[in-house]
Amino acid sequence: MEGVAGMTALRIGIIGAGLIGASCARALKASDEAMYIIAYDADPETLEWLQHEEIADAICSDLDALLMHHPDILMIATPPAHWQQLAQHMHAMNLDPVQLIMDVGSIKCYAQSCFGSFTNYVPAHPIAGSHLAGARHSDAGLFHHKRVILTPTQATDARALALAHYLWEAMGVAEVHSMSAEEHDRVYAFVSHLPQLVAYAVANAMLDKVHPDAAFMQFLRLAGSSPDLWSGIMMHNPHLQEAGEMFLRILGHMIAELSGGAPEDGAITDMQEAASLCPRILAACLISAVTVEEHRTNQKMIRYAGAGFADMSAPAMSEPEGDLERISRHSHAVIAHLQAVDNALRELLIALIQQEHEVMGRMMHDAQQHYRASMLHSTHTVH
Repeated sequence: MEGVAGMTALRIGIIGAGLIGASCARALKASDEAMYIIAYDADPETLEWLQHEEIADAICSDLDALLMHHPDILMIATPPAHWQQLAQHMHAMNLDPVQLIMDVGSIKCYAQSCFGSFTNYVPAHPIAGSHLAGARHSDAGLFHHKRVILTPTQATDARALALAHYLWEAMGVAEVHSMSAEEHDRVYAFVSHLPQLVAYAVANAMLDKVHPDAAFMQFLRLAGSSPDLWSGIMMHNPHLQEAGEMFLRILGHMIAELSGGAPEDGAITDMQEAASLCPRILAACLISAVTVEEHRTNQKMIRYAGAGFADMSAPAMSEPEGDLERISRHSHAVIAHLQAVDNALRELLIALIQQEHEVMGRMMHDAQQHYRASMLHSTHTVH
C-alpha cells in the first residue's frame, strides 16, 4: 500500500452508512490492510451501532466533523436524492487533502454531473447488494468474488483511479471493469433497473390477490427493496423508459398469443394456479428485452447482471413441458394476471416519464408492503 497511498494507513470517510456503505466499512476493516474508518450518517442509532460493533473507528453527524478527521478517501454511499446538495456542500469546503472521492451508486451519468468537477473523483458501482436495507444487514463478504464497474473520464486523476482499483481489490472484488457512464446506465437500465421496476409492478398487480409460494417470492425478491433508494435511481436513468417500453411490447405480444389460442376442452379459471405460472412468462419477457437490446447495440449485457436479474430470470430456465400445458388450461386467468402487471407497469412508467417522484415512490412503497405482507403470510403458513 505504501506505493499506492504513500502512507501506512488509509483514513476512509464513508458518507452514508446503509447496506452498501456499512458493508464497505466491514470489508475494509476485514482486509489485510490498515484502514481507519470514519462514518457519517444522519441516523444517530446507526452511528452508535457501527461504533459499538467496531465497524467504524470514528463516527460523525455531519460532513464538517468528518473532514476534521482528515480522510484520504471519501466514499459516497447515500441515495441519489442527496447527491446534489452533498456536492454543493463539498464544493464549499477544502478537500485538497482528499486523494480520492468515489460514489458507489447505481447510476453514473447523474453521479458524474454532481461530482465530476472534482478531478480526483472516480464513479464506482459494485455489482452486489440485497433487497434488505440498513447497516444491520451489512456484510464484510458482500463484494467477494463480485464485479465493480468504474466509469472514469479522460480528466480523471490517474492516482485516484489507481487508488480506487486498490480499494476495491482490498474489499475482495474479483474484477474491476471500466466503461463510460453512458454505457453503464444503458446496460444497467436493462439488467438491473428494469427487473426492479417489473418486480414492483408484479407486487402491486398480484400479491393482494393470491398467496404466492416460496419460488414466486424468490422471483419477486426485489420488490422488498427500498423505495426511497430506487425511486431516485430510476428517476435519474433516462434509458429506463426505453427498457420499460420494450418489456411492455414483448409482454403485449405474449398476451396476444395467449388470447389468440383456443383454450383446451375443460379449461378452467384458477387465479392461484395461474399466478404460479406467471413468473415463467415474465422472466421470458425480461430475457427477451435484454436480448433484443443486445442485438441492437451489438453488446453483451447479461454478463453484467447481478443476483436480482438471476432471480427474476430463473423461472424461464426450468423445463417448459408441464408449465406450457398448465398455461393452456389456465389461459384466461394467466391473461388476467399479465394484464394487471401490464397496467401496473404502465402506471410506474407514466410516473417515471412525468418525473412524479412522490407518485412513483408511493407505488413502490405499496409494492414493498405487499411483498412484506406476503412474506409474513408465507412464514406463518410454513410454521
